[in-house]
Amino acid sequence: MNTQIRQSSLEMFISNRLRERIPQVGRDLSVTALSDGTVYVRGAVRSTQEAAIVRDLVREIPGVTEVFCNTALAVKEAHIA
Repeated sequence: MNTQIRQSSLEMFISNRLRERIPQVGRDLSVTALSDGTVYVRGAVRSTQEAAIVRDLVREIPGVTEVFCNTALAVKEAHIA
């Protein structure tokens, strides 16, 4: 049970950090943290640079040992009138 609390706390902390630092993207990302500190981030980003920022932000969080980002570039639709 204690491990589950730590995992969910880490997931919430990471999610909140991403929303604070990159609000336009952070809310569209899903975070899963394992008991060994491995973190999986999934979702859409607007650029490869943004994906690198996400990865780096998660890596610097205490308790995170490894980060796997499964992100895809969000495609903007062109509206033709």
